[in-house]
Amino acid sequence: GKPHETGLIADGIAAQKWLASRMKIAPQDVVLMGRSVGGAVAIAVAAENGAGALVLINTFSRITDVAAYHMPWLPVRLLMRNRYDSVERMKKYSGPVFQTHGNIDEVVPIQFGKQLYDVVSSEQKKFIEFAGYYHNDPLPSDYNEQLAEFFDQAFSPPAE
Repeated sequence: GKPHETGLIADGIAAQKWLASRMKIAPQDVVLMGRSVGGAVAIAVAAENGAGALVLINTFSRITDVAAYHMPWLPVRLLMRNRYDSVERMKKYSGPVFQTHGNIDEVVPIQFGKQLYDVVSSEQKKFIEFAGYYHNDPLPSDYNEQLAEFFDQAFSPPAE
């Protein structure tokens, strides 16, 4: 078949449930990670089933926003069937969010990542802007350390 929003989200939900079953944990305890459109799928899964945390790389507010940016002369908001409205879906998720974005991303300009981050309701959230990074660049060498530090803070027991 052809990839479409509904099918990709269904695949994401199936993957979350499979991993949860394999690890003998609840689906809402699985940490979901996605890059670009994969981040939109992760957000949709978290909105439906919950998640231990969301890790988002170069993810957008809505795919229609990105398309309209690249093709302002076309009525893409009216024509596109796949919407990936991550802004609305993020409103249904309240867990930890670690979001990063390259500041010279030519595919998903950073303003669409910031629009998404603006609706994150969790107090356990972090947005990191990578200076000089494009959409498909490898992650910085200290990315894993920054993510581990975020997880340490997000998952540490409350102070007594």
